Amino acid sequence: MKRKLKIAVLAGGPSFEHEVSLSTAQGVMKNLNPQKYKARLIIIDKKGKWPLDPLKIKKQFDLCFIAMHGEYGEDGTIQGLLEAYQIPYTCSGVLASSLGMDKWQAQKIFTLEGFNVPVTYLIDLKTPRQKINKIIKKLKLPVVIKPRHVGSSVGISIVKNKKSISLALRKAFQYDQEILIQKYIKGREVTCGVLDQGSLESAWPLIPTEIIPQKDAFFNYRAKYMPGASLEITPPKLPATIIKEIQKQALLAHKVIGCSGMSRTDFIFDNRKLWILEINTIPGLTPTSLVPQEAQAMGINYSQMLDIIIGAALNRFKNKCI
Repeated sequence: MKRKLKIAVLAGGPSFEHEVSLSTAQGVMKNLNPQKYKARLIIIDKKGKWPLDPLKIKKQFDLCFIAMHGEYGEDGTIQGLLEAYQIPYTCSGVLASSLGMDKWQAQKIFTLEGFNVPVTYLIDLKTPRQKINKIIKKLKLPVVIKPRHVGSSVGISIVKNKKSISLALRKAFQYDQEILIQKYIKGREVTCGVLDQGSLESAWPLIPTEIIPQKDAFFNYRAKYMPGASLEITPPKLPATIIKEIQKQALLAHKVIGCSGMSRTDFIFDNRKLWILEINTIPGLTPTSLVPQEAQAMGINYSQMLDIIIGAALNRFKNKCI
């Protein structure tokens, strides 16, 4: 009888997305095949304290499944720690995780690779208000204001009038010392996940999803995680050529950032062009999340999807050690 793989599911951590991470971890724990895996949930607290030392994790488990989002869990920090202990882990490595979390640097790469990227400016706490006003005047309202490094649409605002600018800036600066002011692209919000088997050559796109927020103007934190807060259509009611283009660009984004295991890329389609917004190197795996839904549309259930992600991690680590 084949030995069950021992999995440490890492969750929580010192991030604004701590609670979302716990929800993702619950989904993972619930759907890991008990015939294949023996899993334990390891919750890192909001101060970054581990209940089990990494050395003990290395001795007791075969692999860490990272079910963490945002700072510490998705930005390359925990990936670097696990690399140092030579513990296999799921999804992207240090560099890809860091790039995916840094919206500014990711946009630079996407621009160099020929993607359509909304015009974006980077500001910080020291940027004079006069300069900020000039940027907004140049872009023309509405604009999008969002933190540089935070995920799950935390701290993001669509600013439609001058009265809302100060509030949007304060909101974004609560989460990051640097924020982006971006040209607002009106259109249909679409997203597409990608899975692989541990190498870029093995990657393939899932079926895209169109997101229609029901209570908010865009796919914000509430729309992402509150049941019924958004209408998600998989596949989108778009021409086949556009769906193929979404898949093509999601796959290319996965590759140019250097992702592994899984990613999800968000776009806006303005009826003429497809605009890339950002890539998620550890997409949510909560009951309302998009990647499980897209995988299911391809005939891959949640448990099978987790098998693929775990297999990719084992293959990547094995190839690194050859």
